[in-house]
Order: sequence, then C-alpha cells, then structure tokens
Amino acid sequence: MNILRVYNLIFLFIITLFFFCNDIEDTISHHYEKSIFQDCDYFKTDYTRKYINGDPAQGRKKIWFIPIPAFIYDGWHLTKLIRQFIFFNLIFFAWYRRTYHFYKWRYFPINKYLIYLGGYIIFVYFTHWLFYDNLLLR
Repeated sequence: MNILRVYNLIFLFIITLFFFCNDIEDTISHHYEKSIFQDCDYFKTDYTRKYINGDPAQGRKKIWFIPIPAFIYDGWHLTKLIRQFIFFNLIFFAWYRRTYHFYKWRYFPINKYLIYLGGYIIFVYFTHWLFYDNLLLR
C-alpha cells in the first residue's frame, strides 16, 4: 500500500477521534442521565470536586502552589484534554507533511514536536487563565 494512502487513513482516524471526544463531551454535559456513562461517577460533571471541600470560596485544590488540573476530577475535562491534544497533532502533522519530505519518517523532528507541544500547552493554559479565570467571570 502506498505510504501516502496510509498517512491519509491515519489522518482520517485521528479526525474521527477528535469528533468522538467532542460527542462524549456533549453527552456528558447534556444527556448524562440517559448515557452509558451514568454508572461511572467519574464522568459526572461536578465542578465542585476541584475545590477544597467543594467550596469555590476556599479555592482550588493544589499540590504545593500548583492547582491540580481539572481533568483529574471529571471525564468532561479529560475528553477536552484529549481533544486538544488531538487538535495539536492534526495541526503539527499537517505542517510536517507540507514542510518535510514525507517518505523520510526516520528524520521526524521530535525536538520540534516537543517544543511546539510545550508552547501549545503554555498558550492554552495562559489563554484559559486570562479569559476564563480573569475576564469572563465576575
């Protein structure tokens, strides 16, 4: 089979996973009671789990001074994290396919991948902190 065809099939599979995660988020948010997730308490969206004693006034749970990420507490945030990771990989591999000769996978730029992934994570958390925590909430 042609390597380019395999690449396109993998790309299609990754896009399908992206939308599957999106559908899981919608199911958890809007139809939790009728979903297959109702038997597992982890998937119940409960935003009070990330706060000390469930009270937002006491602040977020932390390890030392670092807030614990919300995906530890519920499935909605976990699928959101997976979806963001898939989105980053779609962008990176589309760029990689255009920039580098596709047939030279042994020259995959793992250092650039890790640098861009780190930058993406910092950018996502910074914008979340800026908009959600500071500008959009009163």
